[in-house]
Amino acid sequence: MSSSLKKKSKTSPRLTREQRLFEAIRRAYGGHLSGSAPGADGPPDFEFAFHMTDWIEDFDQLKRMYDAPEAYTRQQWREALFGFLIHVSGHMLRAAELTDTLSDPFDVMERCRKTANVRLPSSRKRKSA
Repeated sequence: MSSSLKKKSKTSPRLTREQRLFEAIRRAYGGHLSGSAPGADGPPDFEFAFHMTDWIEDFDQLKRMYDAPEAYTRQQWREALFGFLIHVSGHMLRAAELTDTLSDPFDVMERCRKTANVRLPSSRKRKSA
C-alpha cells in the first residue's frame, strides 16, 4: 500500500470499532457549524456523531444480509429492513438538520402533512449538484 494511502490513526487501538467510528465522525464534523449551541444530546459534534453511529448494529446486520441474501428467511429480511428504516430515519433527519443539509427530494414531508393532517416543519429542498 502506498504511504499516501495508509490510514492515519490517532486513536488508541484499545478503543472498540464503534468508539473509533464515533471519534472519526465527530472529528469530521469538526464544528461544521462552529457557532451552534449544544442540543439536547450535547455539543453539536457529539450529537452529530451519535446520530451517525447509534444504528451501527442495524447496519452491520443488513450488511451481512446483503452479502448473503439467500441465507435469510423472508421474515428475517422484513425484520432487518423495517427495523433499519425505523431506527435510522430519525437519526438521519437530525444529522442532516445539524449540518444544514436537510432535503426532501421526494416530498415525503408534504405527504406526511396531508396524511396526518398536522403541521410539520417545512422542508428545504436543495437542487442536486
